[in-house]
Amino acid sequence: MNVPPVQNPTVESPFTAPAPQYANYQPPQYQPPQYTAQSVQQTPPTPTQDHGEYQPPRYTQQYQPPYETQQPQQPYQQPYQNPYQQSYQNPYQAPKVYTQKSRIAAALLGIMFGTFGVHNFYQGRVGIGVAQLAISVVSCGWLSPVSMIWGMVEGIQLLQGKKTVDGHGLPFVD
Repeated sequence: MNVPPVQNPTVESPFTAPAPQYANYQPPQYQPPQYTAQSVQQTPPTPTQDHGEYQPPRYTQQYQPPYETQQPQQPYQQPYQNPYQQSYQNPYQAPKVYTQKSRIAAALLGIMFGTFGVHNFYQGRVGIGVAQLAISVVSCGWLSPVSMIWGMVEGIQLLQGKKTVDGHGLPFVD
């Protein structure tokens, strides 16, 4: 069986040859702007020149809206006050009131029970009291001499008057 060869008709593809109307097209060339001394020194627009168009402010100027949209300042206007800036107090919670502590009582507690940090709990220094108690309890008493010396030193400082305020910042009574 003899099959005649298939003849491809010549179809012009849009990618093979340019269309005749674009054959001589040249893209536009970039040309840098020409600056002169007069073009750099611009004067601010007057109300008749502005036409209400937005122009970005220069770095030395603050933004001014177009002249038609500016509102006159009213003398009775108050600045905005944020209502959430006020401190919130829970009406169902009583305010914390701290009483002044005795310096001699804190010193005696430090000398006698300094191993357990009782004097720091009494003064309101809960964090330091927990640290002294943890040193004694966690080490099963092996490091309790460290806490005992620490408590005695703080008790002596209290008796000498080197520590004058308790954990809440209140001065001692005596």
